[in-house]
Amino acid sequence: MKKMKLKEYLDTRGMTYTFFTRMLGMHYKTLHQIIIGNRTPDLEHALMIEKATDGFVKCRDLLKTDVKLKALEKKIKNKT
Repeated sequence: MKKMKLKEYLDTRGMTYTFFTRMLGMHYKTLHQIIIGNRTPDLEHALMIEKATDGFVKCRDLLKTDVKLKALEKKIKNKT
């Protein structure tokens, strides 16, 4: 599966930002800021987006750095 950006995913499926944000329970402005690159989603939102896109948009790509993701995964693992 090729690496896909969130905007590309939404565009190819004809999904509006409004529809997608309602699916996720996310604020429209938050999604818009993530799409234009002004905001990095928190881990919860990144995981929700990956799940909602059936894995076409990867959590790892949204968070932009493997180091940040590994640190968050470790933090979550330590809580359980």
